[in-house]
Amino acid sequence: MRSGAGGPESFQMGSMPQAKQHITSGQMHRGHMPPLTSAQQALTGTINSSMQAVQAAQASLDDFDTLPPLGTDAASQAWRKNKMDESKHEIHSQVDAITAGTASMVNLTAGDPAETDYTAVGCAVTTISSNLTEMSKGVKLLAALMEDEGGNGQQLLGAAKNLASAVSDMLKTAQPANTEPRQNLLQAAGNVGQASGELLSHIGETDTDPQFQ
Repeated sequence: MRSGAGGPESFQMGSMPQAKQHITSGQMHRGHMPPLTSAQQALTGTINSSMQAVQAAQASLDDFDTLPPLGTDAASQAWRKNKMDESKHEIHSQVDAITAGTASMVNLTAGDPAETDYTAVGCAVTTISSNLTEMSKGVKLLAALMEDEGGNGQQLLGAAKNLASAVSDMLKTAQPANTEPRQNLLQAAGNVGQASGELLSHIGETDTDPQFQ
């Protein structure tokens, strides 16, 4: 079995989002938004496709995975334990990647919008959505294993759906054409961090990424 040691970077997609993010520093008058640059338009496309992926992942979390028939023999118990450990490790790595991508988005958009590296912002957006998509698959398996052992897999599914919802809200706030104050992006990013911590607590992994904090 794969150890899942790839860490937070393991699901960064190869498709280079050329994006832009905005959340202008909050000073711009809402009625005087300039036309979007090509980089900002590219980011808009990246965010829209990422939001669709996140929403699809969220919808998939309504049900557990279907497990193969498992007995109580030593081999079945070993398989179950190994799968649970592997799933927890990979989910933790993916959550770390989501929070790191979120922190990157916040940092990259902190300055003058005219000097923002929108391609880098788009890469952060893609990292977030791709890791969340992979995380949802692992959560469905782990939740099924937890239920099989008499645990509460439904709580884990709920925590994962909350994280997906927080990510979707954050991406919406990060749209280049969004005229909301920057504080809304910061609040949305904070919600992602909180939902991430709650999800990790459900799998017994409570050490959140100190860099994100």
